[in-house]
Parts: sequence; C-alpha cells; structure tokens
Amino acid sequence: MKAVVALLAGVLGLCALAPAGSARASSCEANFNSSGSKADGLLFGTWRNFEALDAADAIAQMRAIATAEDFQVGPEQRKDGAIELTLIQKPTAQARGFPVLVSANPGNGTLTLIAHLMPQMDADPQAVRSYMCGLLAKVQVRRSAERIAAEDEATRTAAPRKAPNLLRPKAVFDLGQAKAALEPGTATIAGTACVKRFVNNGGGLYLASNQSVLLYPATPYLQEMVQLMRKLKPGRDEIDFSPAFLATRMVGRTNAEGEFQFSKMKPGKYYLITTLATRAYGSRNVDLGSEVTNGGHTIVNYYTTENFSRDFDDVLERFVEIKRPGDTVKISLSPPLKWTAIFGDNNGSAGLLGCR
Repeated sequence: MKAVVALLAGVLGLCALAPAGSARASSCEANFNSSGSKADGLLFGTWRNFEALDAADAIAQMRAIATAEDFQVGPEQRKDGAIELTLIQKPTAQARGFPVLVSANPGNGTLTLIAHLMPQMDADPQAVRSYMCGLLAKVQVRRSAERIAAEDEATRTAAPRKAPNLLRPKAVFDLGQAKAALEPGTATIAGTACVKRFVNNGGGLYLASNQSVLLYPATPYLQEMVQLMRKLKPGRDEIDFSPAFLATRMVGRTNAEGEFQFSKMKPGKYYLITTLATRAYGSRNVDLGSEVTNGGHTIVNYYTTENFSRDFDDVLERFVEIKRPGDTVKISLSPPLKWTAIFGDNNGSAGLLGCR
C-alpha cells in the first residue's frame, strides 16, 4: 500500500514513504484524452513525462512558448513544489477564447496541459492532440554540466535493470465525469483519521493530527488503479497513469484531534486516503539467567525490563458512499484490521471500534 500513497498522494508531498513500485507515463500522444460534450463543454488533456523536472524552469519555458503562440498568460499558483499556470486562448472572429491549465509537478515528473472549451464550442480531438503535444515537445530539459557529469559517472556503476512490466488500467479516465462528481451538493463526509498500535505493554490510539486528506471520485478508472497498485510487485511493475486523474480531487486537513470534513458533496462513491507515521513505545522482560540455591533445591530466575520503540508508516484509506442528498456520513479513516497484530506480532492495525 505504500505504492498507493506514492501514486495518489505524491502530488501533494503528503508523506515521505518510499514507493514500493513506481509510476510512469507513455508518449504525449498516447496520454491524450478527451471527454465532455459540445453541449456541456469539451475537456482535453495530455502530459509529458520527464526523468527530472525543474518545475520553475518548465513553467518559464511554457510562458515563453505561450506568448509566442499568442496566448494570454495568466497567474501562477504554487503548491507543495508543483506550479500551475493559467493560459487563455485569445478569442478570434470564428471562436471564443478558452482556458488552458499548465501544471508542472516535479514529484511525478509530469508537465500537464488541460484545455476546457466552453459549451457549444467544437474541436477535432486529433487536431487538439497534435497541437497540445507540439507545445509540450518544445519544452527542453536543461541540465547543468555538473549534473551531466554526475549522471554519466552513475551509468558506469549502475546495476542492470530489466524492462518493467507496465500496468495500465483498462478503463479510460473520464475527466468530465470526475469533475462533475466534485461539483457542490448538500451532503457531508465527516470523520476521524487514526491508527491503533499493538506492541508489548504499550502502544495505543494515535490520531492523524494536522494531516492532509485526499478525496477522489470513485470512478471506474480510480477503482482499477487502486486494485493495480495493491497487486504491484516492487522492482518489477510500473503503472502508466493519467496526471489529470491525480489532479482531480479535493484536499482536506485534519485538526489536532484527527477530525476532518468534506462539505457540500453530491451523492456518490468516493475514495479517501491519508498517511500517518507513528512511534510506539513498549517494554518486555529480558532473561538474565538463573541461580541454584539451598543445595540445589531452589532455582531463582533473574529478569530485567527493557524499553523499546518501533516506528510505523501507515496508509489510512477507505471507500465511502453518500446515498442521498443532505446525508452526513460519519467514518473512521484507518488501516485495515489485522487479527495477527491484535495477538502480538507488533505490526499494529486499526481497532475494531475505529478511532474510539
């Protein structure tokens, strides 16, 4: 499950867990997707993957490219290392203008373009794909001489690496469907994020205080992605995913008591995920040996108490369903329950009663 966090939460820098596997993207043309309708508005998106992405440099290049293409360049927004830039395709005598979102994310090495055409506007998807990929192709990876030398030296001692087994969801990510699921409604998801640790003579309940919580619409694409990540073999498999899918979510935050809330939600199914790093303290008896007294009739055993601590990184996740408008769904966001942990394997788990 660490790989799930690295994939789903990596764009926010949500945790520092090392991924059990990795994710990759194929060519810009293969990454292209379109959704929506002429009546409601068309959405087009694609991305390009970089081995090492300098977000500030990539956005600066996109600014220059957009200016040369006669886009109106809008504001930038920065969040956890990622940078978003808004471009406006200027209106012409034949068509209205429309926004294009550029997102540079060094966390997963992707530079993404998402264009949103207004209702009643139409465009040929193949032409849009060629144009968007043409823009992304102009972005150059700029590396210093020192970095080039270091990379060349690293290749001399690099271990052989087999081609990865590329996993790709069969479902197509529908950006319009995902965005529609996040439109305002009247329902609420309220919960507490926690983990319960079981260690010898210690442990307890730990609350995820002041922690980001991600909420994704449980589209067929997401559900298949989660299943793929759970089956991913470390060092062998890689995931081909859509950055547009990663970016289509809501971000909440827990308070000091681990409580969080998503308001104005529509009925539907959602996937919530966060992480929690804990250190559990416990104690155990250590046998120091025995002594025979009274002519061999009495054996005295000697023990001492040893304190210890264990560090844990947990993925707290759950699918949640809102059935009716106006409902308030209360949940505990915890790792799956492990019976072996309750009986003393020291791995820890969630409790039967969640965060109570």
